[in-house]
Amino acid sequence: MWRVNTTAFFLFMRDAHLVNFIKNRFDDGSGEVVSAILGLNNQLDGDMAQCSSSASYDKILLALKAKNPNLVPFAKSYLDILCENEMGIVKMVDVYGSGSYLINFSNFHTEYAKHHISSIVRDRFGPKCHRIFSIVLAKKMIEQKQVSELALLPYKRCQRTTIHTLHRKLSRDSRTSSNS
Repeated sequence: MWRVNTTAFFLFMRDAHLVNFIKNRFDDGSGEVVSAILGLNNQLDGDMAQCSSSASYDKILLALKAKNPNLVPFAKSYLDILCENEMGIVKMVDVYGSGSYLINFSNFHTEYAKHHISSIVRDRFGPKCHRIFSIVLAKKMIEQKQVSELALLPYKRCQRTTIHTLHRKLSRDSRTSSNS
């Protein structure tokens, strides 16, 4: 009897989206490095873990040499850039020798969702609202006056834009959500 392995499909799609996200955020070379780490990931048993298994730098180099030998001299630079990024998707877990690296899928899902929500806000409400949304997303809790200062918008315009988004139920006021 034939059955579709939905878990393997989900893992394949997650990995493809992760590589495309990294390629769009950085460049093709960094996407290839992440693809090499994912190729070394031995977590194919369907376990939806938060992190991949760690891959040593030497194994990453061997995988890159087989797929794309032109990237081998730049692999360490790509890994350093990916690890130092504030997204925290690629992490160095072992500093002995050349190091071991893993991918934090939980951080990827968070950043992927933020990216798509920001795109929707920009497309639906415009660049001014997107600026306000990005500030609120980064600061978590912030006063209206601070938002207008950081967004470089006049206070009244910022207030109208915020009220407009609240009216459209894009964001929630903390006073109303705590009463629910």
